Amino acid sequence: MLSGSSWVAPRIAHHLPNVKLIFLFRDPTDRAFAHYRFTAMAGFEDLSFEDALEQEEVRIAANRGTPMEEIQPQSYFYRGLYAQFLAPFFTYFPRNQLLLLRSDALLEDQNRATTKIFRFVGANPDYIPPAKNTVEFSSPEVIDPKLQHDLRKKYGRDLDGAIQRLRSQSPLVSDLDRMLQANVKEGYTPLSTSLRAQLKERYRNANQRFAQLVPFSVEDWL
Repeated sequence: MLSGSSWVAPRIAHHLPNVKLIFLFRDPTDRAFAHYRFTAMAGFEDLSFEDALEQEEVRIAANRGTPMEEIQPQSYFYRGLYAQFLAPFFTYFPRNQLLLLRSDALLEDQNRATTKIFRFVGANPDYIPPAKNTVEFSSPEVIDPKLQHDLRKKYGRDLDGAIQRLRSQSPLVSDLDRMLQANVKEGYTPLSTSLRAQLKERYRNANQRFAQLVPFSVEDWL
């Protein structure tokens, strides 16, 4: 929903003028790297993260006027410019219909976050959901993005099924499953200190603007 399309907010407001919207925001640097891993896992990326960041504007421009313009699977940095995507919702919706939260609030204090959400949507704020183990949804890291890209080109949507079986730790049932497993690391390599610093600096001005729009601190993102 929080995309670069200018028509999203007005279309929702037209069809659902009284809807309540909840937005979760992740540190854009971490979000960009997770987005890259997800896209590489899906076989839509053949560059390293650093090279993909360098080529991002060229790729976005190349997708204009094509079906990929709205999806923009390689818009790793761009999708983290939260302020410019959030602003139209402030134009079309009153603030009491928007709840803005940091995504890590759900991990750090789930009961407090869910109480805030329940109160916002008109549910019983005293309800405490049953405790569940936290599930790790982050995409693992592929060893060779080019190989993953080749698997996508060769197997098409069959790769989606193989990825789902890998995520659910189901038995390997095909050569594709085995090739996929061989090309995926256990977990992922943390973002390098230098690249993290570069991204934080690139996001600094955008994060400062975002900080003026939200009711929580993003000091640790700066």
